[in-house]
Amino acid sequence: MRSFVALAAPDDNDVRRHAAMLDLSINQFKALVRAWRSQPSADSVAQSGRSKGKPRPVGPRQLDAEVKATAEAAIAGLSPTATIAQATAAVAAACEARGLAAPKATTVWKMMIAARQMQVDPAGCGVVVVGRCWIRLPVLDGDDLVTPSVALVVRAYDAAIVGASMRSDAATDAALIALARGRSDLKTLEIDERMIGSDPGAAGAIGQTSPASTIRRRLSRVLGNRIGKVQPIYKAGAERGPERLLRSRKDRPLSKADAAAVIRAAIAAHNAERSMGGAIWID
Repeated sequence: MRSFVALAAPDDNDVRRHAAMLDLSINQFKALVRAWRSQPSADSVAQSGRSKGKPRPVGPRQLDAEVKATAEAAIAGLSPTATIAQATAAVAAACEARGLAAPKATTVWKMMIAARQMQVDPAGCGVVVVGRCWIRLPVLDGDDLVTPSVALVVRAYDAAIVGASMRSDAATDAALIALARGRSDLKTLEIDERMIGSDPGAAGAIGQTSPASTIRRRLSRVLGNRIGKVQPIYKAGAERGPERLLRSRKDRPLSKADAAAVIRAAIAAHNAERSMGGAIWID
C-alpha cells in the first residue's frame, strides 16, 4: 500500500500490479486504497470493516487465560466417555466457583475433542469402532467440488486407526467389518448400522450397531479434532460447502488421487504418534 500511494500518478498497470500483489480484484484494491488514504495503517484498515453491533465469536484461543485454565482442568477431570452436556456442566460449575463467566458449549466441545487427541481410555480396551466421517479438504470429483469421506476402523483404547477406505460400497464395508472382527484383541464391536447393509448378522455376536450419528459422535470422542494434519468432520451437513476452503483465486481443489495421498499420509502420521503401524487400506 505504501508503494502504491507513493506513486505520483499511478496508471491502470500500477493498479493491476499492486492488486495482484495482494491477491485482490481491481475493485477490492481500489476500496482498500480509499480506506488506506483515510487511515494509513494496517491495523486501522483491518478494524474498519468490523461489525460494531456484533461481538466476534470467542473460541478456545480467545478465552481469558484464567477461564481457559479452569475449563481445561474441568475437562481433564472427566471420564473419556463424558458427553458434551456433562463437560459443559462441569466447566460451568468450575467457572462459577471461581466467579468466572463460563465459555459457550461450542467452545467447550472444541476444547474437549482437542484434549482427547492423545488420550488413552483404559475402559476402551477391546472396543473397536467402525464408521465414517468426512475430511476437511476441497476435492474435485468430475464437475463437482466435494468433501471426501473415509471409512475407519478405530481402536477405542488409544485412537489407533487399524483400517481405512475411501470407497463407499457394500463390499468395502463388509471387508472393514471383517477386518475389525478378525482382531485378536476384540471384545466389543461398534458399527455404523448403514455399513451392515441388508445383513443384520454382519455385526456378529460381539457386534452392536448404532445410528450413523451415534457412531460419528463416538469417533469424535475417540479421535478428537485432528488426524495427522487433516481435520475430520463428524457432523452431518458440516461437510457441505467445500468451496469455502478455497480462500483465494490462487487456491485449487485437489484431485481424488491427491486427496487420497494426503489422507493416507495423515493417517500414517496419526498412527506413528501412537507407535502404531500403518492402517490396512481396503481399496
